[in-house]
Amino acid sequence: MMHKLFRVTLLLALVAGGYSAQAQSKAPVIHHNPNIKKVRPEALKAVQMPKAMTGFEQFTGTPSNSIVPAVPQSKSMLRSALTEEKTGSTTYDLQTNGTENARVHPFANGEIGAAWTMSLQPEGGGWSDRGTGFNVQSKWNKATPEYPTARLESVRTGFSNYVVTASGTEIAIAHQGSGVLNIMRRPAGQSAWTSGTIPSNVACLWSKAAVDGENLYVMALSIPTGSGGSEYLGMDGHPLLWRSPDGGVTWNITDGIVPGLDSSAFAAIGPDSYAIDARDGVVAVGVFDNYNDVKLFKSFDGGDTWEDPIVVFDFPLDKYVTDKGYTTNDIPADSNAPDSLAIFTTDGSASMLIDNTGYVHMWMGETYVLDFPFDDGTSFYYPGINGLIYWSELDPGTLYEITGSLDLNGNDTLDINTVVGYGVGLSSMPAAASDENGGLYLVYSATVENLEDDAGNNYRHLYMMKSPDYGATWYFPPVDLNYATDTDPDSNLAKISEAVYPSCYKKVTDKFHTVYQRDLTPGAAVLKTGTQADESADIIYIGNADVVGIKNVPVNNLELSINPNPVSEGLAQLAFELKQSAKVQIDIMDVRGSLVRSVQNGNMNSGANYVSLNVAGLQDGVYFVRVQSGNLTGTKKLVVLNR
Repeated sequence: MMHKLFRVTLLLALVAGGYSAQAQSKAPVIHHNPNIKKVRPEALKAVQMPKAMTGFEQFTGTPSNSIVPAVPQSKSMLRSALTEEKTGSTTYDLQTNGTENARVHPFANGEIGAAWTMSLQPEGGGWSDRGTGFNVQSKWNKATPEYPTARLESVRTGFSNYVVTASGTEIAIAHQGSGVLNIMRRPAGQSAWTSGTIPSNVACLWSKAAVDGENLYVMALSIPTGSGGSEYLGMDGHPLLWRSPDGGVTWNITDGIVPGLDSSAFAAIGPDSYAIDARDGVVAVGVFDNYNDVKLFKSFDGGDTWEDPIVVFDFPLDKYVTDKGYTTNDIPADSNAPDSLAIFTTDGSASMLIDNTGYVHMWMGETYVLDFPFDDGTSFYYPGINGLIYWSELDPGTLYEITGSLDLNGNDTLDINTVVGYGVGLSSMPAAASDENGGLYLVYSATVENLEDDAGNNYRHLYMMKSPDYGATWYFPPVDLNYATDTDPDSNLAKISEAVYPSCYKKVTDKFHTVYQRDLTPGAAVLKTGTQADESADIIYIGNADVVGIKNVPVNNLELSINPNPVSEGLAQLAFELKQSAKVQIDIMDVRGSLVRSVQNGNMNSGANYVSLNVAGLQDGVYFVRVQSGNLTGTKKLVVLNR
């Protein structure tokens, strides 16, 4: 088995009690994936944390009359391995404030259902038609595609979820502005949806949903003061749990409190900063608020009783709320911090799943937060922080930085001009799935260096990677799905696609299923970032028919060097050391993991080895040299710049 790399060892020793003159914990020691580079210093700036959106804010900007056409539907480039299809569109381009919602489901008969938060009105109209957009593959793939023109609900809703029970009952859950949770149901074999509400004595927003057989689980947040609500049971934003044993007909848990996910450990939880999954009687809840500990809560009896929570990431300030204030004595010393008061943390965007053995896996974006000055009602984060963290219950004491935005030109720095704000880091918005053979599949959104619009804003692309062994190892580099699903790798369609908010069906059988939001410009009209204004974003479905064969390059555990790099004269020299003589295979791969050229496949001596790499005839661009010898694998980026 390949060695586990890129470990982030948790050395945060918690000090009992409240704030003290001593730092409560030590800084996390981060052993970075060497391929995950940092941005240029000018791109490492603190920006104000965006206000969480409920979807019912009043529009205050100036309406635009220009509607930019949506991105045209592209075809598969990977010879039936990947397909990409438009399911519908929306002008309301915020699908979540943090963690992913459930949004796609494959049926046994081959049909695919997908849902999203949809409006078809321009920005100046305030998106008053907003609600759940829903479509099925048999409609969106017609010769003349059929896309939804109206929401499912009769009332305005937002932040939709879509799940299907074992008997085939389809369920769409979204919130109303008053804090009522709306539920739409369609039993198998029926064409009409029925509307209802989830019983509650608390006004809640931002629901998350999961199913296990006929059991339906829902989490939502009591409306915090910043969104027009009030504290509930000592928390300014309290996550609550609902359970229905019959797919939303009746409810045997309402307004439920998960033990420990309450005021005993938290003062506030932010919108969409929690996740839920359920499988084979196991229920898992994760919290990912960037000013709190990341914790896992787990039940083995469908939510009746709960184990003690597991601290996944220890935030150094306990029960912190913004504007409370802290000093450098209250936080760990961190030589990598961009400011003396900046605190390393997760960015609130995360994915969580239960695998087929009952263990939980989590993926989280990285950032720093800065709550200064105090008492001004604002806080800040650093969107230029790069790295995506993975945690597994199989190895609960460690965190792994497995991927991030890629240094495509090989200069050891991310050449990024302007990071468009979504409230997350450079590589974030993870969504994940697992198969029955130990495979884990991850898609995420990451900023692309040297790929900017006319205003200098960098685009985000969607990337995909896989672990074949329950997260012990991860293939690298990830596949850029914007290019992989385009017929022409050099086309402008791939380059100018902004890909955000992926959501995955969490169980992989013969296919991997994900939906995401794509448009032509960086940023979001709802968040008033980037160059977005009145654009129609497309909701895109991607299905992978060969999930076992996703071809990437494994992570490094064999150190390589290449000189010169970039290479411009046709030949470069590869150098590495072997502890003993062994058979070695050396290949040159493209950025999608496809074989470009085989260099060596035979025995080599122990000690230092030098191999000439002939790149004559290769087009200018980025390649990866892979060296494999037994269980040793090394990967090094090679840049070809012909003169």
